[in-house]
Amino acid sequence: IAGTGPQRVIVLHPIRVFACEMRQLLSDHPDGLMFPFIVPQYKEKFGRDFSAEKYGKSKLIQVIESIPDVVEIIGHGARRFARLVQSTSPTCTRTSSSSTHHTSNL
Repeated sequence: IAGTGPQRVIVLHPIRVFACEMRQLLSDHPDGLMFPFIVPQYKEKFGRDFSAEKYGKSKLIQVIESIPDVVEIIGHGARRFARLVQSTSPTCTRTSSSSTHHTSNL
């Protein structure tokens, strides 16, 4: 937690930053995104390449599986897609251009 009073923010772990980014990305695709389209859409929306290694994983599906509170995986094989989980989790807001500093107002 950083800051004081009403300006306090939470600095998130990189996997939680990715969770916030996936929430933002999938909000634009309420029916979900087929897996082959996630990485290109991620790059288009956030202006950078996706790297599973950044999160200690070797594949996109492994990273997505680590955020089941945000993204659900539907289907199998070539017909697999990711869809936003309907929840009451707080929304994320970006206050920095850095991919590792993502904040959410308390």
